Amino acid sequence: MDEFNLWEPTLYDDMNCQAPEDDDRNLEWTYTENKLFEMTLAEELDLNSADLYEKMVARLPGKAVDQIKKHHEALIADVAKIERGEIALPDYKETELVDVNGEDMIMKDERGVTYSFHQRRRRGVPWSEEEHRQY
Repeated sequence: MDEFNLWEPTLYDDMNCQAPEDDDRNLEWTYTENKLFEMTLAEELDLNSADLYEKMVARLPGKAVDQIKKHHEALIADVAKIERGEIALPDYKETELVDVNGEDMIMKDERGVTYSFHQRRRRGVPWSEEEHRQY
């Protein structure tokens, strides 16, 4: 059975959203790290707090304050470009965040189908005779 692959292209894929090359911690941001970063920003953190990045380090394992700061600045620049119409948004399906439990994110699409990071796909698996009789 195939594992559900949540990696999807994002604005970050075409943008330079990583630490400079001379930084020993030059790591790209994975899809999961981007989602955790965005969810952390969207939570109760005070975006004007002097220690914002220090608080975010605790929620983003493996990332340093300077990496988080540069990533945040890149995100702000991306949003400004989008608002100016310089970047066309892709046609994503509408999704709704249903629940966040640690690193697990559960989302619901417009059809009401829920997805999570650790959910396995069943698409393509034939129904049993019992399932056919039930429906």
